[in-house]
Amino acid sequence: MENRKVSICVPTWNRFDFTTKCFEQVLNDERVGEVVITDDCSDDGSFEALKEFYSKSDKVNIYRNENRLKVHGNKHESIWQSTHDWCILFDSDNLITKEYLDVIFSYDWENNVAYQPSFAMPNFDYRNLIGTYDKENIKQSIHLPLFECMLNTQNFFINRNNYLSTWEYKDEINGADSIYFNYLWLRKGNKIKVVENLHYEHLVHRGSFYESVAEDSYPKSLEIVEQIKNF
Repeated sequence: MENRKVSICVPTWNRFDFTTKCFEQVLNDERVGEVVITDDCSDDGSFEALKEFYSKSDKVNIYRNENRLKVHGNKHESIWQSTHDWCILFDSDNLITKEYLDVIFSYDWENNVAYQPSFAMPNFDYRNLIGTYDKENIKQSIHLPLFECMLNTQNFFINRNNYLSTWEYKDEINGADSIYFNYLWLRKGNKIKVVENLHYEHLVHRGSFYESVAEDSYPKSLEIVEQIKNF
């Protein structure tokens, strides 16, 4: 495990300031092999600013999509552009710490497990959900407080190849993209592990994508919950 490195995959759009803070605490950590930023056609100068900001870094790789992929497609693009076998998929407006890496590297990684944080500080506390879920036992747990919210949070650690082979395109999935992927992941026979002590800082703000599409995404999220119940 000592020689293993991970990719931090950061999809972003019009978030220069957030993106530069997102991974700054772990950028020089030897366990981080690369940071992959995929810019989804920012129109506020963020892409150009990011290229300039990291122009001297040999660890940060920045890509710009030819066309807007939106959040669901841009997450896929970020992992697609990565080069390591294991990836931390991390929203650009959140903060990852050394402690997050410490917990990840304390495990023997299993290709069929998505390692999900148990606390998105300070507002989303999933510690009552710590455990491992598959398409059989999740039906008994999905009614628990914040369980649906946890499935809608995708700042997780995952095997690159299994992610890419599981992901499916769905137009206009919007803010329900995380629960949609988790549905696909479980349907395939994989597992979700809500990990004790795996925490990060979750920044809810006026420009939050989920906040901006909540009216549209919530009904879609409920539809996917029903599909999960019917596994």
